[in-house]
This record gives sequence, structure tokens and C-alpha cells, in this order.
Amino acid sequence: MVWIREIWLKFCVNDALGLGFNHNHFFTLGSFPFELGRGIALGSAFAVSQRFLGFFSDTTIDQYAYGFKLSGEFFTNVLNYDLYGAILENRSGSFTNTTLKIRGQEFGHRLDQERGPGKVNFIVAGRLRWQAIKNGTCSLQVEPYILYNRAPEQILEFPADSKAQLGTVGVAGEFVSGNWEGGLDTAFNFGQQEIKGWDRNKVEFENRSIPLIAVPDSTVVIVNSRVVTQDPNVVAKPPKAFFDPNSTAGKQAQEIINTTGQDASQNGKLIGTVAGTQLFNDLNRFRNPHNNKFQGWMFVGDLAYWIKKPTLRVAATFGYASGDEDPNQNLDDPNSVLFDGNFKGFIGLQELYSGIRVQSAFFLGGAGRIPRPLTVPNPDEGLAELPSLVSGFSNLMFIGSSVNWFPKTARAIGVRPNILFYWQAHATKKFDITTGQSSATEFARNFYGTEVNSFIDVELLKDLKFFTVWSVFVPGGHFKDIRGTPLSKDQLKILDNVDVTGIDNDKLPLLGSDIAYTVNVGLEYRY
Repeated sequence: MVWIREIWLKFCVNDALGLGFNHNHFFTLGSFPFELGRGIALGSAFAVSQRFLGFFSDTTIDQYAYGFKLSGEFFTNVLNYDLYGAILENRSGSFTNTTLKIRGQEFGHRLDQERGPGKVNFIVAGRLRWQAIKNGTCSLQVEPYILYNRAPEQILEFPADSKAQLGTVGVAGEFVSGNWEGGLDTAFNFGQQEIKGWDRNKVEFENRSIPLIAVPDSTVVIVNSRVVTQDPNVVAKPPKAFFDPNSTAGKQAQEIINTTGQDASQNGKLIGTVAGTQLFNDLNRFRNPHNNKFQGWMFVGDLAYWIKKPTLRVAATFGYASGDEDPNQNLDDPNSVLFDGNFKGFIGLQELYSGIRVQSAFFLGGAGRIPRPLTVPNPDEGLAELPSLVSGFSNLMFIGSSVNWFPKTARAIGVRPNILFYWQAHATKKFDITTGQSSATEFARNFYGTEVNSFIDVELLKDLKFFTVWSVFVPGGHFKDIRGTPLSKDQLKILDNVDVTGIDNDKLPLLGSDIAYTVNVGLEYRY
């Protein structure tokens, strides 16, 4: 098996087209890295290695996105530009893809179910790089940028049940002045996510128990998942309506089910009666369309001073990324109708930021990151009870410092200890493991915890480096307040199981609050 991480073709546009420009312009086509600013608004992590928590590597990206870049200079060594475009996902590459029937549950598309053309997830971006100052001891580089991402098919509950258009504008900069150096990156989201109106009802198999001489037996039947035969406003778990298109009554029932008005106002309503059997929409059959406007923002900056150049440097950093609850979950009543709203959490694309002058090895480091759950929604039969998870540069505030020591020895050695403190930007609710629900009134503390780490590099031979990265993470009050939160459906089942032993369940494999330790040791050969 051959795996290509990056491959590209680059040529000079001036020479190829015979243009007499004063400055060269280049065109690049293929798979190659491209980032805006520090790679937070847009990074290069199109495909990454398997996400093991605590595993750190500078090369976790398995593949860069395929795209193009037009680049060049306006003024030599002063002002240059990049125009970039990439395809992240193409669902229109074949007749099979465009005719796939995935829209049957979307409002108004029961008889028009094909995907259709033009379902391409792409990015276009542009940036300027302005060398504002450059002399013997000082330099200042400024990078304004903008990007647009169109994702016509996203998964909220079902394939292609939502779409998004995300825009981001930002500016980054780096400076050096004598022994001082530093940089920053800030960006703002705009655009919106469109949630499509959706009929959650589908035909599915169901096991039903049949009492036979006091011995439980079962049979498999075909039912409508969100249509029931008793009033769901009165009966807690009413039986689901059979799917029986071969009988006259079954055909009549299915005709009523398929032609009823598609709107959340019809949830829980009687929609018809066939052969003495009443048909009701379940309480959450229909989900109305709504939009979420993107209003997130982020800032990160650092400052460093060389105590003894180039041997000893100290640095400090600060970062903030806005956060918010999942706009597509009603935490109090999962059956209620969602309306247009604003999502204030920052959204980055293909981001793997772990720091520049102060670096994280655990909380933000590499591909494996701590999952940070938002508030757990109240339970509802048939709808997700799991919290939305955040693991990237969102809903986060941190400060940190570092010391970089590069002793003058025969072998190149680098020692870089760091300490960082993390908080969440948007408060979320406490979680009660005894009830399996979030608190209705109490918020979890915002302090995530403290990370201490160190990066150690030793050059053994030319191009061969030994490295070790260790870290210790001490959870703060936040993880203590949400201890026991289930992060997956398997964990949710464990939490729902009845404990018949009477033993305390603190050791369940759920989100914990213990101190974490990681060590990475390896050899790196570059060629």
C-alpha cells in the first residue's frame, strides 16, 4: 500500500503564459500544507493520525487537502499574497452519488429524494503578508486573511440534514525587536448553519415480546419509528404503528403517515384512524427548519525575551476562544421546537494548534485531546442524551509560560519546560452521576486544570534526533463537577444499568477527574 502525504506541481505563471510582469507569480496544484495565521482559523490537518489521548507528535497529519494556490509578490520582499482553494469532500463525483436517495425525510422531498448535483464541500481563502518593518534588529510582519467554507451536507441527526456557510476574517502578526519577540492571531466567524426541516419517522425492524404459556418469546416486526397507536401525550411508551403495505388497512395507514402535514406543530397529534386503530405522530416526529448564525471569535498571543541569545529564553502566552452550548439541542425539553439563534462559539477548520513559544503537550497537543463535554441534555425517549463535545480551540481561555534552554554542547540539545492554566469561556452545568442528568440550577466551575510538560530533544547524528515529551495534567474544579459524564452511547448504557451489588460506582469508565500522566519517547529521522 502506498500512502502519499503531500505531492504537488508548482510552476511560474509568468514563464508558462509569457507574461511580462515585474514580479513572479506561481501556481501550485496538488496536496500541500496551507495555513492562515497560526493555523487556528484554517490549519493543514485534513487527515490526521489516530487520536490517542496523550500521544504527541509534530507530524500527526497523515495527508494534506488537495487544492490549488496562486501566489506572488506585489512589492519585492515587502508585500506578497496567496489565493487558496481546496476540496474537502466531493459528493458529486459520480452518477451514483448524485442519484443517491438521501432526502426522503427532508420536508417537501418525499417524492424527490435524490441528492442532486453540486454537493461539494470546499474552501477558498486569501491572505496578504506585509513586511512592515525589517532592519538589523527589528522586524514586523502583518498577515490579514479571509476564508469561506461551503459545506452543503452536514450530519446533525441524519446524513445531509443540515448545511453551513462559514466565513472567517482575521489578522496575525509577528515581531522581533532586539531580544524581544512575539506574535498574535485573532479571528472572527460569520455565516450560518441551516438546519433542514426533517421527518424523523422511518421504517425499521423491532423485536416484540409475545407471552406464550408464561414463557417470553419474541418476533420481529416492521414498524414506523415515530408513529404510534396510542396518544403519546397520555401513554409513556405507546406501541409503534406497523408497516404493512401488503394489506388494504396497511396501505391506508401508510398513506396517512406519508401525507400528513410536515411541521413540528403536528407532533403528538392524531393524524387518522384505520380499521379502528388510531394513528398518532410521536412527540418528536418532526423537526422544524431553523438557522444558526456564527458569531464566534478568538485571540491568541505570546511574548518572549532572550535572557542569553541563543541559549536561554523565557516566554508567556494568553489565549481566548469564545464558547457556547450546542444550538441544536434544547437542554430543558428535547421535544420542543428550536428557533433561529446565534452560535457564539469559535469555529476553526482543520486546526491542531498547540502553541508556538509556549506549547501544550496534553490538553491542546497533537491529535489526541481531552474531550470537553457541554451540558448534558435532559433525557428523552428516542433522542440523543449525550452532550456535545468540544476538543479544539473553542470555549477556552488559557495563560502559560515557558523556558527554552539550548546549551552549547557538541550535540544540539533543547529543553523546553512549559506550564499552562486552562478555563472554559462559557459556563456549563454540573453533572450528577446519581441521576445521570445535569443540574437545573448549578453551573460547573470554569477552571479546567493545570498542565506541566517538557520537550527534550537531543541530536544523535546528522538528521537523527532523540526526543521525549512528558506531561502532567492536574484537573481543576470543572472536571470534578462533571465527573461521570458519559461521552459515548456505550458509556451511557453503563450509566443506565442498575447496580444490584450496592457497590459505589466511582470506578465506572466515564469521564473522571484523576491526575493524568503521559510520556512519549522516540527517534526522528529526517531525509
